[in-house]
Amino acid sequence: MPVIVVVCTANVCRSPLAAAILDAGLRSSYPGTLTLLSAGTAVRDEQELCASTVRQLAARRIPGYVAERSRAGQLDTGLVDTADLILTADTAQRAIVAQLSTAARSRTFTLREATYLLEGAARLRASEPEPLDFSESVERLNTLRATIVTPGSGRGRGFGGPGRRRHPLDIVDGHHKGPKSHADVVHEVTAAAEELSRLLREDAAVPV
Repeated sequence: MPVIVVVCTANVCRSPLAAAILDAGLRSSYPGTLTLLSAGTAVRDEQELCASTVRQLAARRIPGYVAERSRAGQLDTGLVDTADLILTADTAQRAIVAQLSTAARSRTFTLREATYLLEGAARLRASEPEPLDFSESVERLNTLRATIVTPGSGRGRGFGGPGRRRHPLDIVDGHHKGPKSHADVVHEVTAAAEELSRLLREDAAVPV
């Protein structure tokens, strides 16, 4: 059973929102066989989901996720090792995952990075004679990193994280930048998760 873990910093906004949208979007492609989890790299005192996330989930009619997982959870090595695919909000968390487990690098991507790579993967489907299972699809994404130029390639310190300015593959934390910035981040996460969900459904349909 494939396990996808979505990661942000506090696990109260970006990662639970993305996980819930992905869960709702992928359920039909992986009925009863896919687990979506979320966690934070710096969780404080089991914080509750932020109000903006709760409102967005209610508007999208996925309130069940709030009831099932209403408080933040800390990312640890055990959860990293369990995951078949790890999606982070930004490159800083991607680097933290790699520090927890070097073996996880090959299956860890930012939300935006995974989207760019899946768009590239679509061009390969016609030439694949046999279906790929979930782990093979993730392995293919890692291979595509060497051939597909994503925004910000070569910037910062490689897999070690971004430079001082915002990296193009990041969806930054908006909690400390005012209501408008926070609303913009919620919109960015929603759009990214919807697009990634669509691409993953297509990748699962065939011959994947």
